[in-house]
Amino acid sequence: MQTIPIAIKMLQEGMELQLIVEKTGLSQREVEKIKQQLEHS
Repeated sequence: MQTIPIAIKMLQEGMELQLIVEKTGLSQREVEKIKQQLEHS
């Protein structure tokens, strides 16, 4: 799924969660989970 690497890059660039949800089509819960994983890695 290509949207997850895109969401990761957007999070790393400091973009707002809601914008990432809108642009990738992922759910807010999915984006929050990715963000948590990035913060703990």
